[in-house]
Amino acid sequence: MNTPERGGLFVRPRSAGWRRFAGRVLGGVGLLCAGWMQPLFAAVEYPTYTQGQLDADLEQMRRTIENFHPRLYTAWPDWQATYSHERSTLRDGMTELEFFRMVSRLVSLLDCGHSGASLSTVSDGVAATAERRYVPLLAKVVDGALWVDRSLDSVALPPGSEIREINGRTGANILQTFYDHLTADGTNETFKDARINGQFGPFFYLYVDDAETFQVRLRNSDGDESEVEVTGVDPDAWSTLRIPRPQDNVPVGLYEFTGERAYLLVKSFNFYSASAHVVFETFVDGFFSEAASRGIQELILDVRGNGGGDPYMGDYLLSYLTDAPYTYFRRESDFYADLEVPSQPKANAFTGRLLTLMDGGCFSTNGHFLSLLKTLGIGEMIGEESGGSFATTANNSTLTLSNSRLRFSYSRNTFTTTAEDLAPGRGVFPDYPVKPTIADYVADRDAIRAFAQALLGADAGPTEEAIVIVGEPRSQEVSPGQPVSLVAEIEGGGGQTYQWRHDGEQVPGATSAMLTIAAFGEADVGDYDVVVTNSINQVTSATARLEIGDGQRSRLVNLSARTTAGGASDVAIAGFVITGNEPRHMLVRGVGPALAELGVAGVLSEPTLTLYRGDEVVATNQGWSAGPATTAAAISEQSIRVGAFALPQDSRDAALLLMLEPGLYSAHLASGDDMLGTGLVEVYGPAAGGIRALGNISTRARVDGGELTLVSGFVVEGVSPQTLLIRAVGPGLAELGVTGTLARPRLSLFVGKQEVASNTGWMLADNSSDIETAAADVGAFALAPENADAAMLITLQPGTYTAVAEPAENGEGVVLIEVYAVESAP
Repeated sequence: MNTPERGGLFVRPRSAGWRRFAGRVLGGVGLLCAGWMQPLFAAVEYPTYTQGQLDADLEQMRRTIENFHPRLYTAWPDWQATYSHERSTLRDGMTELEFFRMVSRLVSLLDCGHSGASLSTVSDGVAATAERRYVPLLAKVVDGALWVDRSLDSVALPPGSEIREINGRTGANILQTFYDHLTADGTNETFKDARINGQFGPFFYLYVDDAETFQVRLRNSDGDESEVEVTGVDPDAWSTLRIPRPQDNVPVGLYEFTGERAYLLVKSFNFYSASAHVVFETFVDGFFSEAASRGIQELILDVRGNGGGDPYMGDYLLSYLTDAPYTYFRRESDFYADLEVPSQPKANAFTGRLLTLMDGGCFSTNGHFLSLLKTLGIGEMIGEESGGSFATTANNSTLTLSNSRLRFSYSRNTFTTTAEDLAPGRGVFPDYPVKPTIADYVADRDAIRAFAQALLGADAGPTEEAIVIVGEPRSQEVSPGQPVSLVAEIEGGGGQTYQWRHDGEQVPGATSAMLTIAAFGEADVGDYDVVVTNSINQVTSATARLEIGDGQRSRLVNLSARTTAGGASDVAIAGFVITGNEPRHMLVRGVGPALAELGVAGVLSEPTLTLYRGDEVVATNQGWSAGPATTAAAISEQSIRVGAFALPQDSRDAALLLMLEPGLYSAHLASGDDMLGTGLVEVYGPAAGGIRALGNISTRARVDGGELTLVSGFVVEGVSPQTLLIRAVGPGLAELGVTGTLARPRLSLFVGKQEVASNTGWMLADNSSDIETAAADVGAFALAPENADAAMLITLQPGTYTAVAEPAENGEGVVLIEVYAVESAP
């Protein structure tokens, strides 16, 4: 916003703030945020000042901040400590540029995107700026590094190369210097990234080096490094690196229609006067009027790069996107009182499917607008975390420091929308995170818009969908010499590729869904992530850290098996072993009717659950709440404690809550009315004192590859990797006297919907001898080498997994899935 906005006060805890304050180093300059002043550039020569003059200027700025700045996200005690330190470094003969860099860093530490520092008007004169020389390239921030987007033809730096060093400063150091001097709300970095992506040349000149020539070291996609010396160019020449856009020459935005779909770009809310309001409102009215007449059902709204403006314009657009009244601002000041009462939707309000495109350039009023879309549940958001959110500052004044004549622009008020449950000091997060790659930038490919089009059904192949990471790789503590694995759970996809990285560097050959390190060592310690790519989009997982551990073990904590059960000949059997020397409270459930409420068809209507120890019946149940009220209450309470979904009161689902001695048990799930149906057997064994309750789990049932399926789920809990022996046994059961066994099972292991491992014959596995040894170690019966039973020995990160047994070819029969925890020697 360019005029006052509202907001509540949120101050980051001191400890977190102090770590960030202490980690910043002196150097660079701060620039005023987009939307209320253009970036400022340093002059070639600067006047010098005495220590006393600069000390007086610093104190003048401090008093202004203390008396007038709202300090919405500022950790004030930490700021004061940094201020005192910087003040102690003042000296006689300090130049305006040196002092400017100190001031701008202090302004950045206010964590206020609407505050900023500027050089004096003399140093910002046209004649002075014309003498500057910029690095002749445009860079982009991708995955925490700087990359060459494009360069002037006279230089021809390879596009898509990583910037490793310029004039002795590493790429990481350059990027951190930018972060230390640019302003943003709270801890938001996407707003800073958006500004760096458009202003690398000027920022490098101001923050890093005002040289006329530059030694640039680059690394290409093959990992090869090269170094070249380039000559700086003047600001006019550097500005030609920017690609002209269709929206550059339109005041409000643009739109287009294709069938029942529309695309609407709103480039700014920066319209304040009555006449400017008319321009904005006429554009918006015209679009939604035509959209209504065309019967538009799908709308892509693009507000990327919209740095804010008048809240009335944000409210005006929002009133076209909802069919219910809403209130824009909270009642907290004398500003915008008419936005603190309910606004009404417009007559032509769009109520179809809305996809909103967003990025780090969405700031101020645009952050307010996005926060309300999010909290009102209007449409879906695609792109990057926005630069602004529900609470920000504005109503700026400018202080000219008495001696150096530096200009300090500072906010005087805070403004907050009625949005709820959003993180203070962060942006609005998209429903579908999409961050352009350097390849997207170099090819001028709009990855975020392409994702939206694919989501609506355009440009997507029949087997490919947009990728979304729904489960991140897990940080772990690993004993030296032990195996460890990492995996990210995705949804969507199709045709995707994977590339794992260790401390930002690609791991050679690590191009599968799961990364496995066979023997962990000191060289493997560090941060890991994975980049997943298909023709629709590219996503990067969160970082997981692997460290040397102290021998802690993870553990199996529950079993769930979904299969088809019926009468005596089609009983589903789940076996488990309780470890240790002490009895455990175990929750065992046989679920049928409750599955219908989760969308499962053809469920068991009368499940009967019987628990055996050997041939002895320990307990049986049909109708979990049919017994004493205290027992039902205890089952309900324990279900909540272990994270199991609730069973409807008075349902015919079965459940047992028992104190069981260590040993081998089996839970039999059958149909009380002899009718086939889908049922779920669950065994929950909470750990006590870090000792696992379940040593191994197994499920036996009949499968045919169609409606008769066997799906066994289990959970690995802890902070360390767990090695497991997983088997799907068919022919091996026949040797134990079981009839009608599956001749050739296929065993698959899934994380969510993503298959990460499979086997169709244990002797065909590369580690078949290890599988045989592990089976003997855990006490599993031996599998004959000539039999087509399936097995895998695999190390998994803590998390939830699903093992599936099905026919490897046509056929049906009884199959057994087994999961054993393998204790590897440290």
